[in-house]
Amino acid sequence: MKKVIKIIIILLLIVALVIGGIFIFKKFMNKPDDSKDPVVVEIKKLDEIKGFSYYLYDNSTDLYKELFNELKTVLETDPIDESKYAEIVSKMFVEDFYTLSTKVTNQDVGGLDFVHSSVKENLKLKASNTLYKYIESNVYGDREQKLPEVSGFVNAEVSTSKYTYSDKESKVTISDDKSYVVKLTWTYKEDLGYQTSATIRLVHEDKVLSIVSID
Repeated sequence: MKKVIKIIIILLLIVALVIGGIFIFKKFMNKPDDSKDPVVVEIKKLDEIKGFSYYLYDNSTDLYKELFNELKTVLETDPIDESKYAEIVSKMFVEDFYTLSTKVTNQDVGGLDFVHSSVKENLKLKASNTLYKYIESNVYGDREQKLPEVSGFVNAEVSTSKYTYSDKESKVTISDDKSYVVKLTWTYKEDLGYQTSATIRLVHEDKVLSIVSID
């Protein structure tokens, strides 16, 4: 009887050692790729237009990079062609605002660098609750959601007119004898049913042209 009990104990010890060995091997020696910690997406600044607070980041599309370089040339030329300046800024806003595929979260609202300081927060809040509301997070670079990307511009018309805006409640007053109105039509890499045209108004804010309305 004692011999049988001894054999059973030895067998149990062997089983325990085997199970322990398998556990240790799986945990430390054979760790699968999908068990690795996710890599957080980092966006790096590539370039800037000094004096205007316009920046280029590494996640920008080829179209945006092209427009950025065009704008840089315009702003580094004296005198500045304001009509061209207004057109390019409007295109950059549209490209960045309506290209949702490059956004990391639904709070990453594009195009705000080109918006007038007095309306920037309102636009961001409105966008977060509408166009950007259902963007899934891509913090770890694993998003599979299909999102729009602006691919090009079909038409651009630029004109000037006097503009005055006053809001007593917010105490905001904007006036410009020569504001710019830019009418744009654009396309996407894939038609997902998003907006394809807009009329954008820009006014002088210090030395920059800033967007005050998008219709």
